Amino acid sequence: MKISKEYRELVKKWGHQAMTGTISDLQNPIFIFSITSTDLLKQIAKGELNITQLALLELEARTHHSGI
Repeated sequence: MKISKEYRELVKKWGHQAMTGTISDLQNPIFIFSITSTDLLKQIAKGELNITQLALLELEARTHHSGI
């Protein structure tokens, strides 16, 4: 799977926002996998690990714990 030119431009924009401080690191998508191991990233890239399902589970847990 290739990364599109448009997406690379978006990542460049996020990088600029990181450098200028116009977006916090916690909100900046380019840092979402900064502590994720290479092995897990490979599983995600191959479609062996469904990151969307994991995100939904995490949101469910956060909602449950916050009482929302």
